[in-house]
Amino acid sequence: MPEGYTHVRTARRAAELAQLEIEHPAAFACGANGPDIFFCYRAWKSGENRGENLPELGSRMHDENTGAFLRALVENAATPAQRSYALGFLSHYAADCTVHPYVVCVTEEGGPYAGPGGHGYFEIAVDSFLHEQDTGKAAVPVDDTTPRLAGAALAEVGAQLQKSLQAAFGVTVSREALADTFWHTRALRRMFISRFHIKYALFWLVEPAFGGRGAVTGHITPARLIGTGKRPKGSLPCPWTHPFTGEEMEDDLNALLEKAEKRSAAYLLAAKGYWDGRLSMKKLSDLLGSASYLSGLPDERSCPGLAPAEKPARTRRKATEAGEKPAAKKAAPRRKAAPPREAAPGGQAPAEE
Repeated sequence: MPEGYTHVRTARRAAELAQLEIEHPAAFACGANGPDIFFCYRAWKSGENRGENLPELGSRMHDENTGAFLRALVENAATPAQRSYALGFLSHYAADCTVHPYVVCVTEEGGPYAGPGGHGYFEIAVDSFLHEQDTGKAAVPVDDTTPRLAGAALAEVGAQLQKSLQAAFGVTVSREALADTFWHTRALRRMFISRFHIKYALFWLVEPAFGGRGAVTGHITPARLIGTGKRPKGSLPCPWTHPFTGEEMEDDLNALLEKAEKRSAAYLLAAKGYWDGRLSMKKLSDLLGSASYLSGLPDERSCPGLAPAEKPARTRRKATEAGEKPAAKKAAPRRKAAPPREAAPGGQAPAEE
């Protein structure tokens, strides 16, 4: 989480907040898509027929050795395109860690987006809503999510990714496959624009053969976000229960997006501080952490060697999966969450060290 436009928007706002001039905007936006582009590599083929299974690698990148990969990405950034890509990727990590627990909340049983494909339906609806808010048009063009990366910049980012993946995961991915995944992402996202819902209807019929309900239609823009529009139906939950800690949370989606921007800005400033020689890798690593993109928390998979005292408390979700009886949830009053709005000015990123 989120979809492409929300990630690119968060990254750009973070750069503005940090008062950073991005040297290569296209590489920055592609980096803001994080590991998600790997899911698009030869997406029309099954895993064993893809050759190099980048979708599987994309899944690993969300919750395995996350800090090690981010450090490698920053260390292997020497050119303007590589540094811009790394900055965008850091923003993706910040946004996922901040917002994804809420995505899980609204898509689990009893949530407004519960059911098959709910994860994708919610994310693309947020994308469409924010794009309509920013531009007046709900359909998100491919250039607003995945700008074209080509030539020397594509080659440089491919080399950076190849080295970083080898360092963090011990795998060697070909430069050709890495280049192709950028092109495949653009091709699929261009295909998934359906202003008049004609393609949506066609994809609805065939998607059961491509991963089940929501595998395709969960990425088609425009989509209406629950609780918005002239005649809004339903609402997004707030307060809500953090699905990985059991805590009662007061931040609505709007507040979470603003927090993601500020967190991203801090990461961007820290990376720049490292490249400028003003911040050690140790301090950068401490700031970034090594959390799962899914829960926003470190665990034994995202942060191998995590000391017992540092491990997060057992969550309701993990207890349920293990067949244990989780502690009862505290009852909390529900109020209608406001839809995302323009971020309020005045927020400042933490100072560089």
